[in-house]
Amino acid sequence: MDAHNQRLLEALDALELRASAALRCVPGAQALLLFGSRVSERHDPYADLDLHLVTANLGAARAVWPYILGQIGPLEILWPLTDALENTAFSVLFAGESAYHKLDISLGSGPGLPAPLDMGMALTLWEQQPAALSPAMPSCTAYCPDWGSYGHLVVEELLSSMRYLKARKRGHPLMAWRFVRSKPDLLLRLLAAQHTGVRYPTPLSTWAIKQLETILTEIERAAFFAALDWRTPLAIDESYITLTRQIVQIASALAEQAGDVLPQNWIERQLAFLTQELGCAAR
Repeated sequence: MDAHNQRLLEALDALELRASAALRCVPGAQALLLFGSRVSERHDPYADLDLHLVTANLGAARAVWPYILGQIGPLEILWPLTDALENTAFSVLFAGESAYHKLDISLGSGPGLPAPLDMGMALTLWEQQPAALSPAMPSCTAYCPDWGSYGHLVVEELLSSMRYLKARKRGHPLMAWRFVRSKPDLLLRLLAAQHTGVRYPTPLSTWAIKQLETILTEIERAAFFAALDWRTPLAIDESYITLTRQIVQIASALAEQAGDVLPQNWIERQLAFLTQELGCAAR
């Protein structure tokens, strides 16, 4: 393992240790489970940290969730993973951590992993008598978009860009192509929403595409087709970045029209990280 990957692995190990220690103080906390790639043969320095916290006092834990996760480190992004009314599953990014290393965490009251997650091996990091007290809540300025909002979509696109990047780093170009193939359709949906004011939650119908043909400017058409060079993995890298930037730009504008204040500094850092790690800045 080279020095860069060794540093990434050490940072991921340190994040796991901090999370494991901090989560003991969540109200009712009685067990912490680790699952996903960290407990499989797919484990590498680019892995996410997948945790499930079991609590004997779900109501009290929900009352401070997810902001109590700030005990692990300064929170930057709290991205809801489901549309449940009392959602307790989040993708979390901490300030100062590598963009590769997000924490996917859920909260539950039953033993073991809940059904959607119970698809493989899980490791119990600790068990204890249910925690009785909760520490003082840390202040939090993390961005936490509403489910289904354009802000939620912006964060989703940038989080998914890490999946593409990891596939390329791991030498899986076909998997990387899988992550890029839906982007042109999403871009067209956003262009349609921008021009018509109507949100399109599903792929555009043939009729909607026909209507869009009459609406798009020549500049928009040219930008769209210029990003569709998929002849080689290196060309796909360029296309992926271009499509991601266009999607984020339009979705951000739509979010701001709805009064959503986006974390622009984080957005630009993510885009710059993606470009740099793919080596596109030097091409």
